Amino acid sequence: MLRAVLSLALALLVTGPMAVFGAPLACACSCAARTTAEYVADADLVVQAEVRSRAQLPATSKEWPQQAEFEMAVTQIHKGETSGLVKVRTADNGASCGLEVTVGQTVLLFATKDGDQWTASLCGGTSALGTERADEALRELGPGRVVTPPPALPTPEVAEPERNWAPAITVAVIALVVVAAGLVLQRRGQARKGRR
Repeated sequence: MLRAVLSLALALLVTGPMAVFGAPLACACSCAARTTAEYVADADLVVQAEVRSRAQLPATSKEWPQQAEFEMAVTQIHKGETSGLVKVRTADNGASCGLEVTVGQTVLLFATKDGDQWTASLCGGTSALGTERADEALRELGPGRVVTPPPALPTPEVAEPERNWAPAITVAVIALVVVAAGLVLQRRGQARKGRR
């Protein structure tokens, strides 16, 4: 009996939070193989830039997936026009085809204009300088127009997303209830054996 109760409790502990909060939507980015010429043709802006900061943007019902915004200091322009500092929106993670770049990294950015906002994705050609993809693209693009970037920020900042503690607290409460129920059932079983 105790084994059945503990198995049920374990099943509830694992699946309970998903039933209460809903299971997260699974997604994965799948990019078609493309040539550098195709990346360049599709981009409105191709620049070399240093990633200065990353900020998680507030979720809205109109934007899926969650968005992030990178601020980058441009050092060379190969295609398009921009100032020395560019803000680029993307999905907030690679699984949703968001850029996989880090603060402090220098990248070859392929971006498109969406209204008044620059956007980029994992499938758009952006890559870190020194990688095979970036080296090949720079050979095809040739030298860019040098831009004097704005002064370096004192310390690059990475905005951390707000933590939602509700699922963790719910799981902890369920675990405590399961353990308490198991102890009560165990003691009742021992008390019954003692009466016999």
